[in-house]
Amino acid sequence: MVRFIFALLFKDILFQSVPGALETEYQTGPLDLDEDSFYFVRQKDITRRLEAIESGQALDIARMVDTEHRDKKTMWVGALWDRFTREDILAIIEVSELCLVTE
Repeated sequence: MVRFIFALLFKDILFQSVPGALETEYQTGPLDLDEDSFYFVRQKDITRRLEAIESGQALDIARMVDTEHRDKKTMWVGALWDRFTREDILAIIEVSELCLVTE
């Protein structure tokens, strides 16, 4: 489930135009995902996304990506459309956001 939430919240960052990471439009993930360079190349965007999540935007991000891709079952690393319903994933994110706010 954590992988799926990550896939929803970071889809655009996973598929950023990074030299050598995406060679075809049919890839399900960037070639550098398992490399140390993945983070360093995308560090600014990852930091901004984490700040957005901390400020309570995770539910909106996940809802938007889910709406765009669930019916098509777009395949990418971590996207597990058949294992988790939209309602379950969004409920977990919503509860997680509440936990962040109360900390």
